Amino acid sequence: MELSRQDRIDPSLSIMVGPGDPDLGRAPDHIRSVPHFFELMASDAPWLRFEGHVYTVADIWTQAAEWASSIRLHGIGPGDCVALLMCNRPEFIISWLAVNMTGATAAFVPVAAAESGLERYFASIRPQLAIFEAELGAELLADGAGLRQLAPDVFMRALNGRSASDPIADEAPSPSDVSCLVFTSGSSGPPKAVAFSHRYVLELGYHIAHGKGMQPAEKLYFCNPLFHGDGLIATITTVSLKGEMHLARRFSVRQFWSDVASYGSTMFYYVGASLSFLARNPFPETPPRHSLRFATGGGATEAVATLFEERFGIPVLDAYSQTECLCCCSNTLGARRKGTVGRPYPGMEVRIVDDLDQPVPRGTVGNIVVRPPRPFMTFSGYLNNAEATLVKQRNLFHHMGDKGVMDEDGYVRFAGRAAQGLRRRGENLQPDDIEELVEKLPWVNKAAAIGVASEHGDQDILILTVVEGQAPDQATLVADCLAALPRIMRPRWIEVVASLPMTPTHRLARKELPEAPGAGAFLVEQPDASAPA
Repeated sequence: MELSRQDRIDPSLSIMVGPGDPDLGRAPDHIRSVPHFFELMASDAPWLRFEGHVYTVADIWTQAAEWASSIRLHGIGPGDCVALLMCNRPEFIISWLAVNMTGATAAFVPVAAAESGLERYFASIRPQLAIFEAELGAELLADGAGLRQLAPDVFMRALNGRSASDPIADEAPSPSDVSCLVFTSGSSGPPKAVAFSHRYVLELGYHIAHGKGMQPAEKLYFCNPLFHGDGLIATITTVSLKGEMHLARRFSVRQFWSDVASYGSTMFYYVGASLSFLARNPFPETPPRHSLRFATGGGATEAVATLFEERFGIPVLDAYSQTECLCCCSNTLGARRKGTVGRPYPGMEVRIVDDLDQPVPRGTVGNIVVRPPRPFMTFSGYLNNAEATLVKQRNLFHHMGDKGVMDEDGYVRFAGRAAQGLRRRGENLQPDDIEELVEKLPWVNKAAAIGVASEHGDQDILILTVVEGQAPDQATLVADCLAALPRIMRPRWIEVVASLPMTPTHRLARKELPEAPGAGAFLVEQPDASAPA
């Protein structure tokens, strides 16, 4: 009798292969790309519902084909990159498909870049074209050269010297070609562009739908940003299951219950903070009748998950992933344990290892590493950063960069980040980025951004500042900081200090920074329950 991978594993070590047949969640081999997937799945059944409008897969496909013709007129084709800058809206998906139809790659630029500046993102991806909504694209609208209108408030602009030319010939993308670039700040270093192959996108959708126990015709309420990996999963899972995606422009406590009730949503994706806002908000006292079977996402503390379940009776299936490896662990309705992020998806091998990548005994904290059962179930690398890619994938394992502990039944408990960083509202933020923006203020000599544990899960931000000369009044401190920082980076507290701990090489000694606000800190703003999660 042939032994399975799991049967050959020492049960005393922190190694777990997700139970179940991984091939049941395998994307069909004959589907070559994301556009090909939409073409095969096109039908006249309702799929996407957004602010009173209903779109079928065929509607999205047809509109994408029209936009692809306009993109080709700018000479865009295989090997090119097109930046997308949009909030949640159908045009985001249409743009992504249209770009892929030309054989080019779509780069999903975070909407915060509209406030913090596009230069750093565009410098890494060097797009030949940008598609953006007017509200976010002030920099791109300022110069009308190479500008074309695609929809009432959606524009396309040629970049890097590109101008209109004869349309190029079609060249269908292959499974290994890059469908999109998704930015992540990770837990250290500047934001990196993560390459998603067409096959990775498809595998994610099918495997996660199967691994979470989603049902045919599932109706997903989605209020997380589409430019994150979750947006790709939401799109592919609902299309593959011939279900519906109920898309919200952003997360809002005030709108949530009326939305899921009117749409008839059967599940929703959360980040820890949005789940906390829903659980702690006193209204509504009694939610309207709804069809929600479960909530799933990441970052929910055991306390928040318990509070939500006890109040609303909806199971919380916390999961664990990252942009580079979105299919890792999840609780399911059939197998869940509070306080954990669940067990590995079917066929996924997860280990907790020491610094030499040797598995540690169960119950011991170590580094989380992952190995998938087949190709294209993790990212294809960081754009123009081979060194970081090799570090991430060393020793034939994908290194998550986080700490964890595995119990005797293979459930994984998240135990913190291995590298310096902070996480707010589901976003990984780099302290250096926040500090750089604050230090541009004329009265700031030096700044330090610190993640402080939040009652809503993840962290809130404390900014310590050493002032240049006389400190401004409190109102000026607050106003200047809020103006200098994108919404997702705004602090909950500001504290003026005499000095900051420094290393002998004149860098911040981060390990010596406080973990909580001091007596001199003052509150900037309360958490906003309507902010994008």
